[in-house]
Formats: sequence, structure tokens, C-alpha cells
Amino acid sequence: MPETRQAKKCLAVHAHFYQPPRENPWTGEPDFDPSAYPYDNWNRRISRECYIPNLYARITDNAGKIIEAVNNYEYLNFDFGPTLLNWLEKEYPFIHEQIVNTVGRIKDSSGHPNAIAQAYNHIIMPLASFQDQVTQIVWGIKDFEYRFGFRPEAMWLPETAVNEDTLRLLIDHGMKYVILSPHQAEKIKSPETNKWTDVSNGSIDPKKPYAWRDRDAEGNRIKHRSIAVFFYDAGISGAVSFEDALKNSENFVRRISLCYTDPTRDQLVLIAADGESYGHHHKFADMTIAHAFRHELKKYGIETTSLSLFLSDHKPHLEVELKKGPDGEGASWSCFHGVRRWKGGCECGKEKNFHLNWRHPLRAAMNWLRDALYEIYKVEAAPLFRDVWQARNDYINLMIDRSEENFNSFFSRNSERTLERAEKIKAVKLLEMQKNSMYMFTSCGWFFSDISRIEAVQNLKYAAKAVETAEDLGYKGLEKGFLSLLETAPSNFTSYGNGRNSGAAAEQRASGSSSVGRYATRPPCAASAANGLEIYERLVISSVPSLEHIFAAFLIRTIYQDKEFPYLYGYVAGFEKLIKKNMSAAGILNLRNKTTGEEFRKTFACLSETATSLPAIYLSKNDAQKVFENAVSLLDADKTPQAIKGFTAVDLQTLPFSEKLSVFKLVSRNIQTKHRAAFESAIEEHFLLMEHLSGNGFEPGRDPADEIKRCAKYLINSYLNEFIHIREEAVRITHGTCGRGTEPPALDEPEARCSGRGAAVPALLEKIIGFSEKLTKHGIKVQIQPEAETLLKFLKILIDFKTSPTAENLKMVGSILEISKMLRMDDLIFHIQNFLIDISRNAGENQEFIDLSEKISEKAGILPGKDIIGCAG
Repeated sequence: MPETRQAKKCLAVHAHFYQPPRENPWTGEPDFDPSAYPYDNWNRRISRECYIPNLYARITDNAGKIIEAVNNYEYLNFDFGPTLLNWLEKEYPFIHEQIVNTVGRIKDSSGHPNAIAQAYNHIIMPLASFQDQVTQIVWGIKDFEYRFGFRPEAMWLPETAVNEDTLRLLIDHGMKYVILSPHQAEKIKSPETNKWTDVSNGSIDPKKPYAWRDRDAEGNRIKHRSIAVFFYDAGISGAVSFEDALKNSENFVRRISLCYTDPTRDQLVLIAADGESYGHHHKFADMTIAHAFRHELKKYGIETTSLSLFLSDHKPHLEVELKKGPDGEGASWSCFHGVRRWKGGCECGKEKNFHLNWRHPLRAAMNWLRDALYEIYKVEAAPLFRDVWQARNDYINLMIDRSEENFNSFFSRNSERTLERAEKIKAVKLLEMQKNSMYMFTSCGWFFSDISRIEAVQNLKYAAKAVETAEDLGYKGLEKGFLSLLETAPSNFTSYGNGRNSGAAAEQRASGSSSVGRYATRPPCAASAANGLEIYERLVISSVPSLEHIFAAFLIRTIYQDKEFPYLYGYVAGFEKLIKKNMSAAGILNLRNKTTGEEFRKTFACLSETATSLPAIYLSKNDAQKVFENAVSLLDADKTPQAIKGFTAVDLQTLPFSEKLSVFKLVSRNIQTKHRAAFESAIEEHFLLMEHLSGNGFEPGRDPADEIKRCAKYLINSYLNEFIHIREEAVRITHGTCGRGTEPPALDEPEARCSGRGAAVPALLEKIIGFSEKLTKHGIKVQIQPEAETLLKFLKILIDFKTSPTAENLKMVGSILEISKMLRMDDLIFHIQNFLIDISRNAGENQEFIDLSEKISEKAGILPGKDIIGCAG
């Protein structure tokens, strides 16, 4: 008799990794956000808590020693937001690369990928216009192709929000399946009975895929137009998202095992949740699923799979129809009322006694603005493009690659004639206006409880940028109309103003200010009751830098760090003339906007008496020789003048908060350096004093110890910054200015590597070790939380070492580890462990190097033996 194949118990854990775009649309970088402490912004914090840990998920013994390191991305089915991956690629390129490589390995080994695309910037598709839905799908697919090197088989729909038109568009673009909530299913039908069965109460069996079939206006099926639908298991998925299911891997898998109810057929249990559940929402959940993947699932005969692989062997048999929602706009996984959560009309997401009356006015204002921007785009873009919508869809290729060659190629594809440079700049500005008009609909803006939250404010920033572009093109009054609607959106808070400003917002522009940030000096509004208008003026406009602020940012960094910064805030800089004297400089600075290609040129005088005081910055549009000579003559002046004829002073008080913070940190480091010797002397005298009083178990009291700790932290941060500076100088000397006039390469790129480490580095590390040992000896327990920027630079140093894994570099990592343990720098220890895991996975045959690596790994809390490390690497 033929053997009967045993039915399979398959598990797909789909992780929806996503963060809203957080970049300031005027700078291209996330603004500082104190709520993300101890990190500068939420992207960095969640990367540390989730995206990075899931590449190196620890399995530990009872003593907390690492015995396995698991790459969870090899087991997950997942999607990543394109805007998030874009940020990751810039900020943590090595993490981006490893995620991409993981997907490539899975596709090569199984024939099917475990990653799918995502609608580009997470808008609620059923509420979007037809053109926006098409662009979101096209951009999501193209971005996926760029990163992973192949076309995606499926696309995640934000909030799983879907209607029939959205499904038709997915079919148009070749998507094979979609993931939805079981509560989105209306009815199912078997081809044998041809009868519909109601499953609108969520009773659909989620252990197999279904087929949604397109029909014409008469209700007849259209051949070859269908898409598979996977419904996740609501019980276990909800437990992962909102309960304690991820506390213990054994209990987690036992609960999964109970979902398999039919031993006669292959069954799929699909868990779908935010990817951030695994480490960010639930601490250490990355470790839970790692242990489940590696050990617990095997006990129950459960195998992980990707949805693409499962679908290849399990074609849908039953047909499904989806709920149309109360307003005929479809349904979603996070609203019980269709998609009203993102347009008003329900209380999903309500907190405490907050009202949600702001949601509908915000949606109405955004819709009005979108439609107005459409009309402007169609009129202004028509003479520039063959097809304005095709050009917008194709713009993703230029967003991915801003090189001059690709810039010209884009216009060759989309323009009937050869455009002048000014026309190309205008065209890109129009496309950026359209991009921002979609970014302002990012779903998070409506998800939570108030319009003043950072998510809604971020959407308003994109709206403001789109409005600015339109008004620069001559469409005045657009902002006034938008704000008149926004004013009807009430906040739950009244703390955003204290008396209405007499002038309308659109009339408060700083005279003569550039289009880069014409709002920069507009006074904040004030009113007795907060609403969308006041939030816009108080929280949005205050974050907008002027062009003068951008020039000042380049000059301050050049003067205070004694090196030129070729790239900052989306601008490429080049000094046409630069004369420096002490802490002052004069010259001519050229800036080019890397996105639009716009160019700006100013003569400047940047005057500062010391490295620890703020400079006076003067700018002039006039680049005549006489003006330049006038600026240079100020370098020899006895004191800084109050004003210079022909120049405009930059008021540093008006800098946006994030830039003020950057300037503060920059000057603060110089202050630390200036006073370091005094602090060293003071703390050595304290050490000597404690030595003399050390008998009979003497310890300083709490207050003296706190004073010593403050002094010690000051010194240690100074030493750490010096270490980084020496490393960066070694790279800069070896590789010149890293491509002046272009964005500098990340330290983990080949052209940025440096073989010379500088003799001062090991000595400095020994100095920090000796200092830390003295603190320990005298019972002074110090915990250092390096600044996010400092930590990131250390991380890049580790990546640099990993690309050149010599014994010398490994010893230096050992020294950094020793310092990190003594000073309890937990984040740095985490990254060093990851470095050592990667080294162990690729140790090669050099036994001396392997022995040294294992010795340092053991000190880092990793049990030695490359057979243990390296699994699932």
C-alpha cells in the first residue's frame, strides 16, 4: 500500500515592521524627541529595542550567559515600511544589509521569499484617491525591488484596511496574496455547493487560504483576476499584541499547538502582529520567539513557513467575500467600524475622557488640500511631463537614486522635450509637493487620541511643506484656506496658546526670508482654546529652519570642529572661498539642495572669540569682491560688530530646537575639553583624599560621592569623545574629505575604512580603564549613558573593526568591553556582543584569532564555541 503522507502543522509568524516617517521635511532628518529618551528619536530607540535584537536574538542559560544567537528574520514572514527601511539604510546600513541578505538566503534555499512589500507610506488605502492608491502600490513595489533585488509576491495593506477597489489594484500589479483579519470576512463559498456561508462574526477558518475573485458590474466572475487571502488567527495574534503570550516560549508554543484541530490535512496557523511586538512593545519577546523557533516548536512537530511557500503548495479552494464596512469603504484590523478611525465617526482609540472630534475636521482639511494640490500639479506639470501621473509613479526611481545620471535619465523617460535646468528643478519641486501630499495622510496621524500628538503633528509638517512649495510657485492663499479648515479641529488640550495673534497665519511670514523656511520667524499663535490651527503654528512652524539657519549650521560645524562638512540637512556644501583665523572665518559658501538641485550662494562672516562661545554669523547675497574683502577684514577686528553694512545677522535664538541642541552639544564638548585638566586634577585630589582616609572601611557619603560621580561622568564622556575623534581623524586623513561635495560614505563602506588606528588610541583606552578601576576601588559606581550620537559612532567603529578583523582590532574591542562593563554602558555591551557573535560566525581557520575571540566573548557573557554561536546566522 502507498504511504500516507502525514499532515503538516505549519506556522507563519508575520511581523509588520513599521514606523511612520519622522523626518523633518525641511531637513530630511528626524527632529530631536525627548519622549524617546535615552535616544534622540523613536526610530533609534525602537531599532535598539527591536530591529537589531531580532538579528541577534539571545538564548541564555540560567546564569544569563548567551548560548545561542538567532537571526529571527530567517523564521519570520515579514514586511518593512519602505520609509523605515530608507531611514535604516542611512542610519544603520549594516542592519539594513543583513535583513536584505537574510531574505535573499531564504529565497535561494526555498524558492520563495519570506518578505513582502508594503504600501509606501502607510496610508489608509480605501480612503485614498485612485491615483494615490496606484502610486502607493507602485512605490512600494519599486522600493522593494531596489532593496531585495526581485519583485514582491504580496503587499501588506496598512491597518489591513481594504475594499474591493484596493484588491483590484493589487491584482493589477501582480500581487498574489494579502493578509487580513478574520473579522473582515463576510461570507465564503465552496465550488461544490456554490452556496455562500455567513462568517461575518469572525468564524472563518483561518488555517487555509481563500480566493477573492474580481467581478464585473453585473456580478460575473472575471477570468484570471483573483488574489489569495490569508486570515490570521485572531486569538493568538491578539494575545501576542495585547496580552502576555510572549512571556514564556514554552507556554507560547503550547498555545499555538492547540490551534491545530484537524490531523487529516495540512493546517497553517498564521500569527500577524506589529513587528515591534517582538522587543519594543514586549521587552525580551525577541528572545521568546528565538527560543520557540529553535527549540519549542520541534517538540510539537510544528514547522515554520513563509506564506509564499505555503501558497505554492496549497492553492485556495474556497471563495471569500469581504465586508464592505458601514460606509461602503471597507474594513480594517484596528477599527470595528470599517475605516472610521481615520476619518471620524467612531471612538476606536479613545483614551480616558478625551473626545475624538478632531478626526473628521483633520481628514476634511487634508482632503481639501490634497485636491487643491492635485489641480496645481496637473496645471504646472503638464508642460513638463508626457503623463503627469506616470511621472509621479516613476518618481520613486529618482527618490531612490539622486545621482546626476539618474536625474537626467528620469527626465529622458518622462519629458517630451529637453528641459532647462530651472524647469527640471520646478518639476522635482512639484513631485516633492505630491510626495508630501501623500505623506500627510500617514495613518498614525488619526490612530491615537489627540491632534497634538507627535503623529498628527508630523502629518501637519508634511502638509506645511507641500503648501510652502505650492505658494512658492505662485499659488498664494492656499495655506489660509487650509488653516481655516484646520481651525475647526479641536484638541483635548488648551496649552498651545494664550491669545489669538491678530494676523492670519499666512500673513505672518518673515519678510525677505527664503523659500527653504519662510515660516521660521513667524510668532507662535496664541488662543484660549487649542485647535488644529494653533497646534500647526506652535508645533509645526517652530520646527522649520530658514535657509539662513542651514547656512549657519554648516558654518558652526566647520568652525567648531575644524573640518568642512560636505553634507548636512539634505544640502551639499562647497566653500568657494574660505579664510580662517583662530575661531573665526570669512568666505563664500555654496549650497545645493540634493533633492531639488536648487543652488544658493552667500558671502559670510562667522566671528567667534573662543571655542566655547557662540559665534556671530553674518550673511550676504552679494558676492562682489568688495563685500568679500569687507567680511575678511572683520577677522582682525578687536571685537564683534553689532551690525555689518550689506550683511544680515543670523539670530541663533530663532534656530529650531533640534539645531539649538546640536549647537549646544558641539560647544559643550569644547567646554569639556577646555576644563578637562581642572576636572582631572580635582578628581585625583579626591582619590588621594580617600586613600588617606581609607582605614576602617571609610566610604564617602552620598553627597560627596554624587559630586565625584558628576565629575567622573564629565571626564569619561570627554575621553570617549576624544577616542572617537582620533578614530575619525584617522579615517579622514587616510581618505581625504570623504568625497567633498557629496554625501560622505558610512564608516562601514569600503572607501571609508582605515588601516591606521593611531598610536594614541590604545593608550587612551588604557587611561580610561585605569580611571574606571580607581572609581571601582573607591566604591564609586558610575553608570554612563553615552549620547545617542556617541553610541552610533562607537557602533560604526565596531563595524569598521569587523571589516578588518585583526588581532589588534580585537584587543581594542576587548578594552572597550572592559570599560563598558566597569561603567555599566549596557547599550555598548549589547553592540559589542553582536560584534563578537558576527566574528564567531565568520572566524575562519586562524586558531590564534579564534582563541582570542573566544576569550573576549567569554568576558562579554557569551559561552565559547563557534558551534553554539552561528546557528541561524
